[in-house]
Amino acid sequence: MERLHVSRLASLFSYSWILGVLGAVSIFFGAPAWAHLWSSPAAVDAIRLASISALVAPAFGLVSGLVRRLGKYRQFAATTVLSNLLGMLVGLLAVVLLNDSVGLMVSVILGQCLGLIFCLVLCERMIGKLGSLGGARTDITYSWNLTGTNLVSYFIANATKISVTRFAGAAVLGQWNRAEVLTTVPFQQIQNSIIQVLYPEFRHVKDSPSAARSVWTDLLVLCAFLVLPFASICSAVLPLVLPMLFGAGWTTASRLTMVLAYVGALQLLSSVLGGAIESLGRFKWMWSNGAVIAALQVVAVTVIALGGGLESAMVFLIITSILRHLIQVVQCVKGGYLAAIPIVFGYSTAIFAAAMVWVLFYVLLRPSLILSAPTWALVSAGLWFFGVALLTIYSWRSMPVAVILRRYRNRK
Repeated sequence: MERLHVSRLASLFSYSWILGVLGAVSIFFGAPAWAHLWSSPAAVDAIRLASISALVAPAFGLVSGLVRRLGKYRQFAATTVLSNLLGMLVGLLAVVLLNDSVGLMVSVILGQCLGLIFCLVLCERMIGKLGSLGGARTDITYSWNLTGTNLVSYFIANATKISVTRFAGAAVLGQWNRAEVLTTVPFQQIQNSIIQVLYPEFRHVKDSPSAARSVWTDLLVLCAFLVLPFASICSAVLPLVLPMLFGAGWTTASRLTMVLAYVGALQLLSSVLGGAIESLGRFKWMWSNGAVIAALQVVAVTVIALGGGLESAMVFLIITSILRHLIQVVQCVKGGYLAAIPIVFGYSTAIFAAAMVWVLFYVLLRPSLILSAPTWALVSAGLWFFGVALLTIYSWRSMPVAVILRRYRNRK
């Protein structure tokens, strides 16, 4: 929205509660079907309790977005911490008393409900009253387009997980979940923080690709230089750290962190560029990308069902992450929103830097490899020698990330 109108916000508030009621009813009565899909019949009661979360989620999303739009980031951060802390304290008590999966839902639900109340207070009566849906017809149409593409994204994100659960067992999904806690989840938190700031800015170049080309290219290259080497550190370090945090019995989860760290980094890049595409209203791009990736998930589910197991799921997960972002980049290059040569050179350099970082940390933490695998150690040393030689020839100041930082540092 270019401007905020109380009547328009009232219409959206009504719409959010309609969505919430529909979601809550469908989840409550569909709980047995969801539990069967995930091969977890004992989860019916927990799923039904989650219908409360579905009831308030759309309204909470609306008012929290309005709080950020009003620039109240500090107040929003404080109330988010407070509501989640209170939710965790009550949730901890519920887990101790109930000792089942239902108790695990209390923290999330209470934190969400408190967050909604706090955000309504921060909005200073700009929202809270109900209004006719006709007052936000354009916004609702836009919302339905996003809802459709998000449903496709849900299928893409969960098809392999559901198939792994059904064909390899819930215990395998538990290993996957523990690995995600230390890999993709932290990247998602970083991603959400970045997008909340960037999203309102993307819309300013909707009708001017030339204005976006340099800035968007620099943004993506800079993000790649930040997240890919960090993913390499996580990939090398976390297999050793996870058993210390969770104890014995998580050998599979430790191995998964090596792959999921890069999945988290790639998802961050995809989400940043996806937010830009979404703000442009390029739903044809989003639907075509989603269709290709959804078709790939069908292949993945088939392979897993035929006995491919967790290893196949990881292979398809990394392929999906790469292909989704590649399609986005190609679409934006063709549309004039990204510069082809700088993005290719920047990404290539970031990938090479990530490879060097992974080798360095992997070898430092496993010195026995130098003696037990001399060929591997020789290849690693060669990679580092080549990297140092490149830096010597081109110097650090000519590297893409240094050029980008220098360019924007000098801007007023």
